[in-house]
Amino acid sequence: MNLVHPVVTGEIGWSAAAMAKQGHVPLVTFWWCRDQLSEAAARISVSVEFLVQWDDERVPRVQSLALFDALASTEKTSHANPGKHGETPAFELESTLRFFARHLG
Repeated sequence: MNLVHPVVTGEIGWSAAAMAKQGHVPLVTFWWCRDQLSEAAARISVSVEFLVQWDDERVPRVQSLALFDALASTEKTSHANPGKHGETPAFELESTLRFFARHLG
């Protein structure tokens, strides 16, 4: 199973990716893909902006941070905000747009 699109691994020529509220999804139905997510993250070498909601009820922060740590990118930034999964501050969209403008020119 390929969980990472070739664009994100840099195989297609993109140089950046933004990831929001990702992690080893704690839902029982997805227990089988935890190792695949870590392996996929280890193949991501493009610049990454990674968003974490600190009080996320769907993806616990410890799992998000583990996935962030597994990313192979040497240029990765994590943005953490208080709040639940659906409470991402609006200013994060502006941050993501600046991130892409910087990396995709």
